[in-house]
Amino acid sequence: MNTTTPLRTEEESRAALVRVVRLLIALLLSLLVYLMMGTSSKGKSSGGFSDDGSFVDSQGNPTSEPPRSVMLVLGPSFSFLLLALLIVIVGVWIASRAMTSQRADQILKSTVAVIVGFTMVAIIAMYAGFGRLEISDDMENGESISVPFGRVSVTVKDDLP
Repeated sequence: MNTTTPLRTEEESRAALVRVVRLLIALLLSLLVYLMMGTSSKGKSSGGFSDDGSFVDSQGNPTSEPPRSVMLVLGPSFSFLLLALLIVIVGVWIASRAMTSQRADQILKSTVAVIVGFTMVAIIAMYAGFGRLEISDDMENGESISVPFGRVSVTVKDDLP
């Protein structure tokens, strides 16, 4: 009776579990970085007040309407989490099919690198999409605009603060 075989299997199972836990930690850290870096805002006010307290438009001409302010707020998108989770699931699935534990370890390390790279690309794409958005006076309050890996909400104020 050979008693060393179950121990190896148990050790290999423990090692595989540790690798998967490391991968999940990398996913959570990437998600945290994405959430922290994935917020921004910009705004524009078309007009203001003259010296006597009356309203002026964006060219400085007197007007009877209060100035209109448009604010864009960038926030994270649920699509990032779904795609990152898909990368992890595929990585674990491929690693589970590996012939050796060394090959499985290489696959899971590569999956961590892919998650980190994907996070960086998602943040860059989100900021590039947000930076290209033009603030226009015809935007509506509550409007939602999609950018790559992000969501922009529009807030419009037509009244006085």
